[in-house]
Amino acid sequence: MLNAGCYAEYVACDEGWLAAVPDNLPVEQAAGVPLVALNAWQALQQAKPAAGQRALVNVAAGGVGHMAVQVLRWLGRAGNV
Repeated sequence: MLNAGCYAEYVACDEGWLAAVPDNLPVEQAAGVPLVALNAWQALQQAKPAAGQRALVNVAAGGVGHMAVQVLRWLGRAGNV
């Protein structure tokens, strides 16, 4: 059911699946954020940082690296960033 209507111009879904696009971010750029975040999340799941450990993110200036730092901060596993 997740793929239902993926090529449609309009689609009905639960509002919990939606996120507001900030006024200062073009829709085209906002559409890429979930993919970048998912890549960072999956990479961190492979690394399996445990509570109390720190993680080093090489090249945190790129999209996925930047998002990895944000996810680590959210999880409370980032040091001085």
